[in-house]
Amino acid sequence: MNKATYDSRFFVEFYYSKDQALRQKVLEKKRFKDKYVSAIVIHEVYNLSLSRDGREVAQLRAITMAEEFKVIPVDDQIA
Repeated sequence: MNKATYDSRFFVEFYYSKDQALRQKVLEKKRFKDKYVSAIVIHEVYNLSLSRDGREVAQLRAITMAEEFKVIPVDDQIA
């Protein structure tokens, strides 16, 4: 199986971990062919990036996530 769904914790470690061994391990997890992320995760990462790094970085990360991952829309039934 070559599919994976990524959550907020993955992106927090990917963008903010100071532990190089952990960061390398996280990067290895990004190798899957079919990568999924929920719209909620994009929003959470955007808000975290906005508070830590500013609007420009937050927007860039959100756009990059939407381009690199298949976005799962979340409605009340899925939630």
